[in-house]
Amino acid sequence: MIELVGRHNRARVMVDALDAATREQIRTFLDSPAFAGSRIAVMPDCHAGKGRAIGTTAGRWLSTGS
Repeated sequence: MIELVGRHNRARVMVDALDAATREQIRTFLDSPAFAGSRIAVMPDCHAGKGRAIGTTAGRWLSTGS
């Protein structure tokens, strides 16, 4: 597993090796303030896409108020 760190977040990438294009797209995602505070994971079959890495997931914990 690789952990990448950006300006606003970090991600766990479920692979041992990552190509440069996919790494750069994930890092761009992590640098976006829109995803600050999200939990981000990248699946083992990830690869570079058109602007964003395929296999990237992001979610937030939601409070139920109880």
